[in-house]
Amino acid sequence: MEKKQTQMSNREKIINSAITLFSLKGYEAVTMREIAAQVGIKAASIYNHFSGKEAILNEITRLFGVKLNENVYPAFDFRQEDGLVGFIEKTSDAMDCFFSQPINAEIGDILLKEQFHNNTVRLFLLRELIEKPREAIATCFEQLMQNGQMRQLDSMLVAKEYHAFFIYEFYENALSKGLGIVSSRALFERNEHIRLFILHYAL
Repeated sequence: MEKKQTQMSNREKIINSAITLFSLKGYEAVTMREIAAQVGIKAASIYNHFSGKEAILNEITRLFGVKLNENVYPAFDFRQEDGLVGFIEKTSDAMDCFFSQPINAEIGDILLKEQFHNNTVRLFLLRELIEKPREAIATCFEQLMQNGQMRQLDSMLVAKEYHAFFIYEFYENALSKGLGIVSSRALFERNEHIRLFILHYAL
């Protein structure tokens, strides 16, 4: 039993060390030997847990999806009593809380950089950060439209319009990381986007 716990512990250390190194140096620049050294194990021992570096990246991607499903996507479940404003507040708060955790921000940065090199990562980002939340938003908007709380329009198109700002914000933050670019208008622009959206679409 103790051996199993030690193996799990080492596996978790490998994942955490890989996240730190991939985020700092980039996936391609990091070697398995460096990850092993960071963990404090022999280089050969790392292969007891993962077949290679890509397997580590794929596991990081999978775990990120698990965390999203546990901590973010429940907020996208539509409840009648929320209304448009309540739905926007709870989904925005869930995303902000999630990405305010450094490890989640680091993983997001790693995945964005690797999306054009790893098909698993690319499909994950497409599904989990674009399609899945957009579908949930559209479902909510459709219900609100049917209840007479939003203007009667194409719910998927309206969902795309609302969601597009946050995808843009996510990519801009990732691309400007480490460049010393700090926007003093970021919070204002987000709040203004939400205000104008509610003003234009809510009834």
